[in-house]
Amino acid sequence: MGMSEQIMFFVTSIFKGITINKKMRLDHESLRHPETRILSSLEYDPTIMTTRNTWYVYFLRCNDNSLYAGITTDINRRLHQHNHTKLGAKYTRAKRPVTLAFIETASDKSTASKREYQLRKLTKIKKEQLVSTYLAK
Repeated sequence: MGMSEQIMFFVTSIFKGITINKKMRLDHESLRHPETRILSSLEYDPTIMTTRNTWYVYFLRCNDNSLYAGITTDINRRLHQHNHTKLGAKYTRAKRPVTLAFIETASDKSTASKREYQLRKLTKIKKEQLVSTYLAK
């Protein structure tokens, strides 16, 4: 095979912690990049892309009994950020520790953002009802 020939591969690229599976045409030069791993067509798993891109809408219970709504793709990382780092929301930094009070999945970021907006607009009583039904499960 000549150096200028291109080959069709299934490629998993890891960029900023996000895994993307796609069919890609590569030449020999692009095969040298360490962030690219070649997969045979038998190893190709399209579910990796969907499971990594699941979004979550959540409520956190703050130490003053208030509720904070947010979205994320990794709830454990986000909860850690809210409790221990400057990456948590400014609102929750002053009200630590926070605990997870409610969580639901969304198919994409847009859906998660719209649902978060709906949840934020609920009254305190309706939010508490939602949290109590979630905790009862």
